[in-house]
Amino acid sequence: MQAEIDNKLVPNSIVQAYKQAYQNAEKAGTPDGRIQAYAKVIEFCANTSSCRWNPNIKRNVLLYWAHNNIAQALKEKNQPLEALKYWQKAVYLAGDNRQKINIWERMLETWGNAPVSVTQRCEEIIRLSNLLSEAYMREGLLNEVARLERLKEKVVNLVKKAEN
Repeated sequence: MQAEIDNKLVPNSIVQAYKQAYQNAEKAGTPDGRIQAYAKVIEFCANTSSCRWNPNIKRNVLLYWAHNNIAQALKEKNQPLEALKYWQKAVYLAGDNRQKINIWERMLETWGNAPVSVTQRCEEIIRLSNLLSEAYMREGLLNEVARLERLKEKVVNLVKKAEN
């Protein structure tokens, strides 16, 4: 039988902090609740020297998920620029190519609607498309590379039109 986690207890490991966050996020059911819950995982690691100074696989995976979940909640709250900041941190923590692809695809979609200038939006879409193309090449997903090349072509044409 699995013991329930007492959310009033201070976690002594990042695993416990993440389990508490997951339970609190599920209970909250709102973007704000999920943000608050997963922010506690990031705070735990920032405030615990054994977590902060020991970047192992388990720690990185849990921080990756925490950042990803916060970013997704921020996107739901229509705060795309804040979401992008958390996804950028998640990419840094990503353990493999698939995780990076997942985050870059989300970022690409989010930049398409970000409240920034057309030029900045286009520059970011091209930058992310290049990163994704390289990752898809490593995975042998040539159809995805072709899709991104078409997207970059459209974006470059848009930039040219905006400059005229």
